[in-house]
Amino acid sequence: MLSRRQASWVAVVVVAVTVVAWASACATPKKPVKPPKPVASVSVKSPAAPVRPAVAVRAKILDQVQGKWAGRGGGDDSGRWEWTIKGDTIAATTSNGDSYKGTLKFNEQASPTQVDVKLTDCSDPNLNNQTVLGIIRLEDRKLTLCVARPDDAARPTTFDESQGLLLVVEKQ
Repeated sequence: MLSRRQASWVAVVVVAVTVVAWASACATPKKPVKPPKPVASVSVKSPAAPVRPAVAVRAKILDQVQGKWAGRGGGDDSGRWEWTIKGDTIAATTSNGDSYKGTLKFNEQASPTQVDVKLTDCSDPNLNNQTVLGIIRLEDRKLTLCVARPDDAARPTTFDESQGLLLVVEKQ
């Protein structure tokens, strides 16, 4: 039989060995577990239309609005408008002699489609470097645009003269 002192030493050794074994087990790097290989591969095609990136959608409207457009501003004294859209740039003139040039940026994810027009070269120099916010609707050869006044930070939400300048032009 062990004495009390010997039993204490045995207990200390057992605890020490246990701690060392536990510490080394935790410190040993384990190999990552690889997921099992699939037994069979199944390809399923959805009947729904494929999702296209936003860039492709934006290019679509940009392609559709290319060219020359003409029409009148609703309720506006600017008379007849003529637009030429080439790439993402627009050049617009009125029968009153006003001219506007700028770049277009569309957001077709919004409903109605949103457009930002960054004015770059206008007959009124106070408008240069301002961005006007608007909405746009394209129906066949008719394009309807409602833009906020340059000093208005709110984008129109409907095609209504009370929300901004309403322009209706047709493809020439």
